[in-house]
Amino acid sequence: MPPDRNFVIDTCSHKGWPDVSVCCGAGHAYKFASLLGKILTELAVDGHTHYNIEEFGIQRDALTDPSFKPAFHMGDSVTEKR
Repeated sequence: MPPDRNFVIDTCSHKGWPDVSVCCGAGHAYKFASLLGKILTELAVDGHTHYNIEEFGIQRDALTDPSFKPAFHMGDSVTEKR
């Protein structure tokens, strides 16, 4: 799982392989399976998608910057009621 806990949805065109698509999502990806499938289909057939997947790209800071601070959020602060 990437340090920013987001999906990875992209092609490998930056490596010279535009026909290779990548999709990685942790356990929560199943909820988005139909959308991820549609995006991957568009990438495979058309070479692009009309969805904005920029923040899920393989070249983002969370995957390329060794000093990136991992993000893990468990919701708002919760105080225990007694």
